Amino acid sequence: MVAAVSIVSYEQQPKLFSCVFGEGVFNDIISIILFNTVKSLIITSFTAATPFIILGEFVMLAVISLGVGLVFGFATSFAFKHLSFLRVNPITETFILFAFSIVSYFVSNSIVINGTEMSGISSLLTCGIVQSHYTYYNLSPQGKTASLFIISFMGITAEAAVYSYVGIALLNAIPQWWSFGFIGAQFIMIVLGRIFAVFFIFYAFRLCCKTRTINFYELVFITYAGMIRGAIAFALVLTLPYITTAADGTESCSSPSIPVDSCFPYETYQMLVNTTLILVVLTTFLFGTFMAIVQKFLVPPSEEDEAEVARDTRAKSIAEDVAKTRRAASVYEEMQHPNEEEDHDEVDPGLLDSEGNRIGWTGSGFYIWFGNFDERTLRPMFIRNYDPELIILEDEYQEVLKMKFNEAEELADIAERVDVIKRTTSVANVL
Repeated sequence: MVAAVSIVSYEQQPKLFSCVFGEGVFNDIISIILFNTVKSLIITSFTAATPFIILGEFVMLAVISLGVGLVFGFATSFAFKHLSFLRVNPITETFILFAFSIVSYFVSNSIVINGTEMSGISSLLTCGIVQSHYTYYNLSPQGKTASLFIISFMGITAEAAVYSYVGIALLNAIPQWWSFGFIGAQFIMIVLGRIFAVFFIFYAFRLCCKTRTINFYELVFITYAGMIRGAIAFALVLTLPYITTAADGTESCSSPSIPVDSCFPYETYQMLVNTTLILVVLTTFLFGTFMAIVQKFLVPPSEEDEAEVARDTRAKSIAEDVAKTRRAASVYEEMQHPNEEEDHDEVDPGLLDSEGNRIGWTGSGFYIWFGNFDERTLRPMFIRNYDPELIILEDEYQEVLKMKFNEAEELADIAERVDVIKRTTSVANVL
């Protein structure tokens, strides 16, 4: 999904970007949890009850792994909200964010129930999502900027290191075991399985939903983008247990908890690793190379995308105006009307169409319930001095910090940056 996310611009096509990115993240979590679940049953024989066992362990692994990530994510938010000494140095703030995330990974990996190891990657990802939604707004202004760039740098560095490792592993795999027939069969399964999974699931849900939010061409692009096998597939196959032979001829399993007769022969293990490695490289070059062409042909920016961007821009503009007017008169109005309650049922204009109706899934009961619960309970609980309008300005400010200057429009870009800083400062000063 990295290639698709890098091609699709959120500023131009927010809906398509959200679908591609969200589906990619969800796929990664499911694949990791399902792989660990199936691997834990490698020492058992397949029976009629095995699918139900897999389902039960899958649910257990998902709940515990995601739960660990949630606990550490909320703990980070709570700590930064109430412990002011953590917000003194931006480097320290970034380190603590990183430390809590890594601890959630190792804690999850250390939990083993009935031979099933919990997923540290899923916990790490969940912790990061919670931190970006809550903890980030508890950081100091310098900490927000520093963490944004430092973590982005670490992410790009890690991604480059992973693909460098994949390239080196490909060279080392040349003299080892291969099966071109198995590679071809797996490639066909990837393509057919991806098509079936996306279209079947989408149209199955369409039976339950009246509003159509994704058109056919967008669905084809999402299907195409997800055919790329990434480094996660290669990392998972490396964890398979295999038989090792000592110098004295004694055989043992690479995973001490698994009997030798339940481990893969080394030749089979090498074939699985090399097949996965080739599929990662092949799908990345084959599908990733033509990603921009496919996107331009199937889902170029449309009037609907422009309307969605316009709604989002209008919502931000309205929120900024509301922030100024509310903050300027907040003290006086509170003195004049101490018992008057604020209206919390206003709907974000960016979620409404031209007729004033909620758009697509934003009109679902669960979305409305969780949105209200998040705004009224969770965010005030875990964000220091929570104010929705100020957070919108802070997000815009951080987006401006990431702005790429164009020589032809450099003065306009700088003026826009200065304007955002002034508006953010003017609102913050009246808090």
